Amino acid sequence: MRLLQLKPDGELSLTRDLINDFPPYAILSHTWGPDTDEVTLGDLLDKTGKRKIGYDKIRFCGEQARRSGMEYFWVDTCCIDKSNSTELAEAINSMYNWYREAQICFAYLADVTPNDDPYTSSSFAESRWFTRGWTLQELIGPSEVIFFASDWTRIGTKHELSSVISGITGIPERFLLGDLAEASVAQRMSWAAKRNTTKVEDIAYCLLGIFDIRMPLIYGERERAFRRLQDEIIKVSDDQSIFAWIVDSDADTTIIKDGIGPLARSPASFKRSGNIIQASAPRGDGCLLGVRTPFAINNKGLHLALPLLQVGEKREFLAVLSCRDTATTSEHRTALWLVDISANGGRYMRVKPDRLEDVNPDSMGKLNYQAICAQFENLRDRREAGSRAAGGSARLERVADPRKGLYVLRTLIGLVFGLG
Repeated sequence: MRLLQLKPDGELSLTRDLINDFPPYAILSHTWGPDTDEVTLGDLLDKTGKRKIGYDKIRFCGEQARRSGMEYFWVDTCCIDKSNSTELAEAINSMYNWYREAQICFAYLADVTPNDDPYTSSSFAESRWFTRGWTLQELIGPSEVIFFASDWTRIGTKHELSSVISGITGIPERFLLGDLAEASVAQRMSWAAKRNTTKVEDIAYCLLGIFDIRMPLIYGERERAFRRLQDEIIKVSDDQSIFAWIVDSDADTTIIKDGIGPLARSPASFKRSGNIIQASAPRGDGCLLGVRTPFAINNKGLHLALPLLQVGEKREFLAVLSCRDTATTSEHRTALWLVDISANGGRYMRVKPDRLEDVNPDSMGKLNYQAICAQFENLRDRREAGSRAAGGSARLERVADPRKGLYVLRTLIGLVFGLG
């Protein structure tokens, strides 16, 4: 981690790349302008940074840090060598901690009108800063955040404006100002549901710190980055709210009719899941004292045990999750629809993903937990495949690749599923 220092003569200097024992520092949060406007590490090193519009933000952060009694500060545009992929990956995986460990965060909202009253005016609420993926961790991580308007005048702090910010972002005040430990996966995902990033992969990478996850960065993998993020979350959490997402009913009629895998395609699918919290497992055969059952992913799909309630004769089931909506009473649970796609049971895909159901397991009699394998649809084939016949079957053939010593799964007919 490199830190900046504003010298008495107004010049900027960089520390060496620090590994441990960081001095107290301030940190800047902002939205990026065009790349040509932002000051890079190279610009600082060759003394050309002052010519760029973004230099004013850096100087402002340094001056505010000095007023707050700090000698050092950090700005993302110029403290990371983005041409070094190893350094960039380390920085992105560490960034939430860097913001959390900062003494103070200065959030510059370039599009907020001077003298704007955040309680009555829309300028603050409509700021682009609240729509960007990366600024989510910059809002939640630091213990102290001070907001500034376009003319560098103070708007207020995160604590002072917590009720307003909660209304804008959908983040409950207790999580804005405290520990995320009690926030469910669905809730955290919902906070990013309406945010966007320039690169597709970054909507996953900007959430690493929110979930305390570390993983390699692979730019070019596009939507697969969000799938990998969910894989990593599943490795360390038994929170079944990760499955409590919904797609828009008009977004993709094919998957609503024919089925989809158990994991969401993006945080946008969680935009209506902000009230889904963890809950104990419904009591039933195969579950010990209401404890949530473990689950895991392998090359066959997602494996877990859930209470399944058959509805009608279409091989459709309601799968009861160990989570619930806070608008319901404590005995209620969230359920989703699955369809049995195997000849002898055990393999399922999610259907009707445009809805979640609220059920009361206590009114359903004795529940039996069943071990299921929820199939993934292939991301590549998902984009290329046309309409698929409902209820179709598929065979998977293992084909040896003599060049790489790997095995690839190829779909021959019917439903497309397999590795994601």
